[in-house]
Amino acid sequence: MSTLQVENLIGPTSGSNANKVIIPSGQTLDASNGFVAPTGHVIQVQHGTLAGSGSLVTGQVNYLNTGLSVSITPRFDNSKFIVMASQIIGIGAVSTNTPARYDLRIREVNISSGTDIWVGRYVGTDSQESGNLSVVSGIHGYYTASSTNALTFNTQVREAGGTDGSASSMYFNWYAGGLATITAMEIAQ
Repeated sequence: MSTLQVENLIGPTSGSNANKVIIPSGQTLDASNGFVAPTGHVIQVQHGTLAGSGSLVTGQVNYLNTGLSVSITPRFDNSKFIVMASQIIGIGAVSTNTPARYDLRIREVNISSGTDIWVGRYVGTDSQESGNLSVVSGIHGYYTASSTNALTFNTQVREAGGTDGSASSMYFNWYAGGLATITAMEIAQ
């Protein structure tokens, strides 16, 4: 095997393939030992799911992990991350014609004390007559890495405003047969 060592490859300056370096059909360029992605390109994608159930909590005034999470290890220490989640929360009112509301957030939980990257407050209804209200939350947030240490993003829920009485019950993984998803994409800078 021979090795060709060059500093720059450039294509012809004119013609139908001007300014292109072409890898012929049937050939590949192996960049597995190093590749610099152009700014704005996706470097990697990780995905997590959580099967629906009837997981019930009551009187939850502090944020609770819902079980929906995704872990990703940055390839670069300055990458940006787009994190998207879709989850259904079921909530019940304390009594007839009272609020049924909750707070939901996406949080990075591995670095220092954690960082909120999206927060929804007082999600639900101001007056619910009876039964449970199901709210579909399609949410996304942004995070900038400062190292290549592993990151974990998850969703967390609590009664609205962190006060007991915003909901009688919360089903943070509503309902059996459902599927919640979370996706993290690392974007080159």
